[in-house]
Amino acid sequence: MDKNENVANGRPLSAMEQLFWSWDQHRPNHFVLAAEIDGRFSHEQWRQALDSLKVRHPLLGARIVELKSGGAQFVPDPELRLPIRIATLGELPWQVQAGRELLQGFNTQTGPLCRLTLLENDQHTIVLFVAHHAPLDGMGVTRLLDELMQILNGKDLPSKPMVQAPELVLADERRLLPTPELPTTEDVSYLRPLKDQPPHVETLTVEAEMTRQLVARCREEGTTMHGLLTAAVLVAGRSLIKEWCERPVRVATPVNIRGLDPSFEDAMGVFMTPARSIEDSPQNAQIWQMAAALRHELLPFVGRQGGLIGLNLLSSVAGPSLSVESALNLLTTKLSWDLIVTNLGRIQFGGEHDPLRVKSVWGPMVSSGLSGEQVIGVATLNDVLQLSYTTYQPISGLLTAVEEVLKQ
Repeated sequence: MDKNENVANGRPLSAMEQLFWSWDQHRPNHFVLAAEIDGRFSHEQWRQALDSLKVRHPLLGARIVELKSGGAQFVPDPELRLPIRIATLGELPWQVQAGRELLQGFNTQTGPLCRLTLLENDQHTIVLFVAHHAPLDGMGVTRLLDELMQILNGKDLPSKPMVQAPELVLADERRLLPTPELPTTEDVSYLRPLKDQPPHVETLTVEAEMTRQLVARCREEGTTMHGLLTAAVLVAGRSLIKEWCERPVRVATPVNIRGLDPSFEDAMGVFMTPARSIEDSPQNAQIWQMAAALRHELLPFVGRQGGLIGLNLLSSVAGPSLSVESALNLLTTKLSWDLIVTNLGRIQFGGEHDPLRVKSVWGPMVSSGLSGEQVIGVATLNDVLQLSYTTYQPISGLLTAVEEVLKQ
């Protein structure tokens, strides 16, 4: 047996992780989460805390090995250390720094698959947590940031067991449910040309009072903040670009499945399934009608049954025998999108009495490599809604128009 076939303390990639790993070989699709801290820790404190976090989560120090038997496997390497880059906050907007991070991919064969950039001045630190999308999703990074802050503030955290792929953990239960068919091929999407320039990254803050008002209104209207925000981006986009008025807009939503098993909650890995809808509401549709319709279209993908059926779909198309070319074909012909709204929801951090805490979170900031894609990251912390906008083909004034739609 090849030595790579007998890897200790590793685990095979899940179906979604396999897709991300395959897509990344065509266009980097790693992502960035940004967090603001009031104050700063010493560089040695960051180094020690990140090393401790890697001990707690061995996949933080992993690489990816292709197996002769098919598929790929995470292989933790005790010798790997996550890189930390230090820069001065204010020399460049942190959004520009985040865009530059999206240009610099990862070597999955050598690892590691994550890194930190610290942007500092005397009063503040912006942490850019950069991660390959195979070992982590956005919600996983928020949990790692929470744990990193706890360690920095003096708490000891025990090591965690490695959690297997969700389709394996839930295999018995999901076998009782159907496997849906892939959508029929529509307009084929194309990969954007590779360039040495970073993507456009922009952010918008919706203050706490307005956020609370929007949440309350969503309840009254029978929809969700995710439905409202997606509708607001669509309305704003239609007012700015002709293309979204002339044809349906393909909308993707990553669906969190960490609630399907207690072991998923604070584990490393990708615990999400893809949901996709075609938005073709009339031009004069009211935003609350659109928001309610978008929520309704997501219902088959959410909840326990929806998550298990989503895992069935992923397992049917992304097994160990999936080639890199077949994964690319899935992205460009079956699962492609014009707009993706990736929502981290209401983030909870511990340590409310710690002297230094996370004040704000933005992201995920990511680009799959599809031509023309628009990515909206949503994060809510302390009732403050933060939107991030990442794209290689920016719609000028999009976030400003979204803000006006929300105010109205």
